[in-house]
Amino acid sequence: MEGQTITMLNGYPNEASLDNTLMDYSGFQYQNASTARSRRQDAPQPNFCKVTYADAVAPNRPTITVDTSGC
Repeated sequence: MEGQTITMLNGYPNEASLDNTLMDYSGFQYQNASTARSRRQDAPQPNFCKVTYADAVAPNRPTITVDTSGC
């Protein structure tokens, strides 16, 4: 994608490569810790205003969790 290396895991981008798949995440702070996550920087409680991505474990899709409780 756009000259970036994307590592796939079970047919999906792995969390270490996820930021290379995103065109724009303005307003969000991207972090790759135990799972990839993006927090809304200007939210009242940024730790509770986020999207989390966990690698796909065969035969399942990746787990994407949205927390808007602090937005």
